[in-house]
This record gives sequence, C-alpha cells and structure tokens, in this order.
Amino acid sequence: MSNNSWQDVKERIDWTVLTISGGLLTMFVLVAFINVDAVAQFVSSGFNFSVNYFGAYWQILLLATFFVGVFLAISKYGKVKLGNRNTPEMSGFKWTSIIVVSGLGAGGVFWAAAEPIYYFMEVPPMYSGIEAETADAIAPALAQSYMSWGFTAWALYGAVSALIIMYAHYNKGMSLKPRTMLYPIFGSKLETSRWGSVIDAFCIIAAAAGTIGPIGFLGLQVSYGLNELYG
Repeated sequence: MSNNSWQDVKERIDWTVLTISGGLLTMFVLVAFINVDAVAQFVSSGFNFSVNYFGAYWQILLLATFFVGVFLAISKYGKVKLGNRNTPEMSGFKWTSIIVVSGLGAGGVFWAAAEPIYYFMEVPPMYSGIEAETADAIAPALAQSYMSWGFTAWALYGAVSALIIMYAHYNKGMSLKPRTMLYPIFGSKLETSRWGSVIDAFCIIAAAAGTIGPIGFLGLQVSYGLNELYG
C-alpha cells in the first residue's frame, strides 16, 4: 500500500470509535480468557439488572413502537417516498428476503425454538400463578415469544430505525452510521461531533453483544446436526 493510500485510510478512520469499541471488546475477550467464570457472572448480573429495572419499559416501548408503525402505515405518511427515487431499486421479494435473512439471522434460528421452550420451563413473572411445564404454561410461553419475535420486533426496524436512517441519509446527507438515528433530536451536528463517535462506538459494542452469542449458538446447532447426521 502506497503512502498516499495509507494516509487516506487513516483519515477515514474514526479513531474515537475504533479506540472505544475495539478497546472494550479486546479487554472483554482478554478478561474472558483469564477468568471466564467472573465474566459469566458479570454478564449474568448485568442481564438480571436490565430485566428487573428496564424490562417493563422495554415491553411498553415495543408496543408503542408497533402502534406508531401501524399509524404510519395506514395514514397519509405511508405514501411518502423515501430514498430520492421514483421507482424502487429492487423488487419486493428481494427486499423482503434481505430483511428477513439479515434481520433474523442466527438469532431467529436459535431463539425461535429456544425462547418458547425457556418460557415454558420458566413462566414469565407477569403470568404469576401458572405452573411451569404444564399445559397452562404453553400460551404464556408463546405470547412472550411473539412479543420478542413478532410484529413488535419488526416495528423497531421499520417504524423507527429504517425510516429515520433513510430520511436522514438520502434527504439530509447524513452518513449511514448509528448516530444518524438521533438526527431528529440533535440534528446534523452529530455528523462531526465527538459525541456522535461515542454513540457509534457503544452501538458497535451492543451489536457485537447481540450477534456474537447467537452466532456461537448457531455453530453449536450446526455441529450437533452434522454429528447426528454423519456421526
């Protein structure tokens, strides 16, 4: 690589994003190698804290986002064209295929079956009084799973993230970065702001935390399936 090319690469790198996200992820991996039990306990404690203090808020947010999506779809705003194009770039089938495959991915392959079983064995708190692993626990298990993988989950993609990013990118010239989702609140100043880089960094960490685990589960599923088929 020539000096000019390397200089161009260095100028395009957001060093704040790279330092924060890369540093924290590297530190997490190193600590896991040193003491995996402590890391597992930390992750478990963080998960329990999030569920106990923010679980109800997330449920309400999911429902609110779903109703916003329904309103946008049936109102006059549902006819607004985004992307500065008169005709779609790809067919409806191709677009739907991309959304389903990339949106669900390994997470859906694993949790689509594992989550109903988990809630069947551990009934969600809002269904108190129902005994786990009984016929009565089937409906609550499926209901909670649909909350995670049904219309509400897709509303998060379509009613908030996708619409904001499309409008900010194609109509306002913002970059395709996580910070762009906060354009309605902070405007275009986030594009060059250091806080925008911090937002991107923590979004990368969140994305890694949400995808690395399911990909690992998918690897276990594939290996188990191959072992069952071929020994």
